Amino acid sequence: MTKIGKSALGWTLAVLVAAAGASAAEGVAMQGDYGKVSWTMWVGKKGYSGYLFVTHQPDDTTYLYYVVQSGNEPPLRGYGLIPGDSLQRGKDDTLQLSIDTSRFRSFVTSGPGAAGPIAVTWWPKGRVRAFAGTSGTRIGRSDEVMQGTWTSGVAVAAGTVLGWKLGDDQSAEIGSAVDAVNQIGGGN
Repeated sequence: MTKIGKSALGWTLAVLVAAAGASAAEGVAMQGDYGKVSWTMWVGKKGYSGYLFVTHQPDDTTYLYYVVQSGNEPPLRGYGLIPGDSLQRGKDDTLQLSIDTSRFRSFVTSGPGAAGPIAVTWWPKGRVRAFAGTSGTRIGRSDEVMQGTWTSGVAVAAGTVLGWKLGDDQSAEIGSAVDAVNQIGGGN
């Protein structure tokens, strides 16, 4: 990916996270498989972008957070617990998420059309690394911080979120948390 592409993804994540609000993904406990992806895609002169994070939790639940936005329109977002079997590891080391969030009343959404089908598959690319401690990314005024013990690797993701296709200009990751916490929120 080019430096321009990475800068665009960083800016996109900062805008989307700031628009989504910090309360949606603060202190999410992680244990087991997780995946995340941020992307940008252009259709003609109109761009859209998004961010999705999903993880198994220590109590055998699964947490999903996403935000998607088209141009200057208000973002669509959703977060909350989903059935554990919605996120599965394949025999070929892929990670697969399949859910229709409109079927769960307790799943929090914001914006018209913010609930619906999500189908994403991550394929690992390259080696997996082990982490212990704290790792964070600061993009503009937004932070994403993981703390604890986990493995992580670069991935390629494909699929749809609310009918919107994941773009090829993306940053994706999959891994497995032994005991970790992820926070997404605004900085100073």
